[in-house]
Amino acid sequence: MSQLFEFASNHYLLVSAFFLLWAVFFVLESRRGGKPLTPQMATNLVNQQEAVIIDLREGDEFRAGHIAGSLNIPAGQALERIAELEKYKEKPLILTCDMGSKASHLGRQLRTKGFADLYRIQGGINAWRSASLPVVKGCWHGSSCIPRPGARSAFAPSVCWTARMCPMRTPMWTAIRSSGW
Repeated sequence: MSQLFEFASNHYLLVSAFFLLWAVFFVLESRRGGKPLTPQMATNLVNQQEAVIIDLREGDEFRAGHIAGSLNIPAGQALERIAELEKYKEKPLILTCDMGSKASHLGRQLRTKGFADLYRIQGGINAWRSASLPVVKGCWHGSSCIPRPGARSAFAPSVCWTARMCPMRTPMWTAIRSSGW
């Protein structure tokens, strides 16, 4: 311990710079759009507080694989489609994209529009997949994929409920019919 104090007194400029950068880091993190969450923490938030996941990727990326129950509002259209988010203003919103950068940027903008309970998945959908959590593929049913009624959470093994009502009868419809519900 005495060596630490000796080092600090001998290198006071270096130690001062370290603490200054540390403080700047925390200030910048606090200004980001939403509190960072791991994928597991996001799952808990959805299950315990009925959080809503907003996927900010483009439609093609969303259909290639997304979190069950998430709403697809591409980042470029989010402020134009803010009326769709108004009904979720009282619930926690979890923003996600590929890596997390779009989620951070949009989170700052939503905070100025009055959304207070904002979160973002650190690492985005890539972190979700890396954690081996399930994704739903091929939802062509508008902007959202709704988990089936009776599922304990959006992360229970389920298929898109919207597909069950889809007049297009996509391959997902066939999967639902063959699964027995």
